[in-house]
Amino acid sequence: MENLNSLLPISENNGKKAVNARALHAFLGSKRDFSTWIKDRIKSYDFVENQDYVVFPNFGENPKGGRPQIEYALSIGMAKELSMVEGNEKGKQARKYFIACEESRKELSRKEIQQYPVPQSYGEALMLAAQQQMRIEEQQKRLEQKDEEITELRAENVELQHQSEYAHFILQSKKTVLVTQIAQDYGMTAIRFNALLRDLRIQRKVNGQWILYGEYLGKGYVHSATHNYTHSNGSPDVSLNTEWTQKGRLFLYEELKRNGILPLIERSDKN
Repeated sequence: MENLNSLLPISENNGKKAVNARALHAFLGSKRDFSTWIKDRIKSYDFVENQDYVVFPNFGENPKGGRPQIEYALSIGMAKELSMVEGNEKGKQARKYFIACEESRKELSRKEIQQYPVPQSYGEALMLAAQQQMRIEEQQKRLEQKDEEITELRAENVELQHQSEYAHFILQSKKTVLVTQIAQDYGMTAIRFNALLRDLRIQRKVNGQWILYGEYLGKGYVHSATHNYTHSNGSPDVSLNTEWTQKGRLFLYEELKRNGILPLIERSDKN
């Protein structure tokens, strides 16, 4: 089939789709001259000017010379009807083409209406405005929720970085550590830190040595080390000191964190 889009192009005329009557006449292969053909069709089928067609002068070069040619811009409906009454194969092709053009235009209009509904009354306009406002507010809420989620993820990431830093700091050493060293991680003295662990019922003092409560014994958290020293009178003696393993140090970290106490390296107010 011939390329009807180029042979019968659809143009805009005052915001409406239009077909050039002269192009349609040529495509249909009518034996009559154009002027006689179009005037007869208009009269025979009661087409209405400025409704079914528009007449306008063509100020371009007239191959016959003389006054400008008179052109007719036809509505798609009129062009479809003229094609049908022509009664030949070309007419059938043109009619199918114009029907397809109409269907395409209707489908586009339906989509536009669905996407941008036009209110038919003041009440519908108010309802549409309210619906649009609700959609805007919902979109705003979703954006705010996403912002909150991003903020939370950033905070979690910072916390994980801090935890990773402290865990790395602990695991660097494989030796046991004194409570004084752990206390320094939290900006405390050994006396204050031991008292804190006592208040949290992690340890208690027995015969001058800090001992874990029963539920924490045997888990490899601490190690007892002997310390030799000399009294002022010159007599030697031995004391037992509690030292923390790296496993115990991590245990303290988790327990203190659960109670809202963080090491200096994880605090936002490090300074």
